[in-house]
Amino acid sequence: MEENKKSIIPLLLGLGIPLLLILWVFTTAYVLPGLFIKPAYDFIYATGYGAGNVFLEDGAVKIDFCPTTEDDQIPKELIPARDCVYSLRDISFYLYDVEEEENVPISITDIEGYNLDTSEKSPDGYWVKSGMGSEGGFFPFFWSSNREDVYSIQKGQLLNKQITLKGSYYNFKFLGWKL
Repeated sequence: MEENKKSIIPLLLGLGIPLLLILWVFTTAYVLPGLFIKPAYDFIYATGYGAGNVFLEDGAVKIDFCPTTEDDQIPKELIPARDCVYSLRDISFYLYDVEEEENVPISITDIEGYNLDTSEKSPDGYWVKSGMGSEGGFFPFFWSSNREDVYSIQKGQLLNKQITLKGSYYNFKFLGWKL
């Protein structure tokens, strides 16, 4: 009878240690970031085909409907209007409420009514990381996810929290933090 008890101990250790390791990884990757990441500032972003042409200037939203680069040889005035129409498609604006963790659709006039900080970092030290996925861990347990449709709010190197935004990596444009 006592021999059976001795033979079951390695079995319990062999099953228990991996289960504890899985529980530890889950806790450090998903539970703890949610407890420690508490940004105070909401942010505004644009999404859609022409979101890359949206910018803020003196608190007003500007859209460059027919973008060209300095390398282009054709002046903007001579570019046919049909070639500029693609820049107008599907631009939507959202306010991400960090407390409720939801995307609220807003209009251009709503944005102009807000006081926005256009720097990458919020006043409390957070930033929105897009297209990179998550990274973290410590030696020898590092993890990384390079999915392009993943967004996160990050502070420092280890604290990041995955969030859900509208759009994708290719048409996401961060505009500013709502003060």
